[in-house]
Amino acid sequence: MNFLTLEVKEVEVCDFYQLVVTFDNDEQRLFDGEELFEMPAFQILKDYKKFKTARVENGVVVWLDGELDISPAFLYKRGEVYDTSDLIGAEDFVTV
Repeated sequence: MNFLTLEVKEVEVCDFYQLVVTFDNDEQRLFDGEELFEMPAFQILKDYKKFKTARVENGVVVWLDGELDISPAFLYKRGEVYDTSDLIGAEDFVTV
């Protein structure tokens, strides 16, 4: 797989600075946003209100109206495979 051609289709901000990123190949990755804080430019995102501004613009995750962005390849390589089929849904509970 060529990581350099990946684009982000969707991003969901979760608790604890986590991002669920959906790529144009329909794979999803869970990315720990706290990794970004190691880079000086991303220190501003320690403010969770600002971190929550993440959105997709032209296939890239951006924050603060496009002032900050991160490459899809970085998110893909550093993210963990995220499979929603592993989650327990309401249908998995039995009422007694």
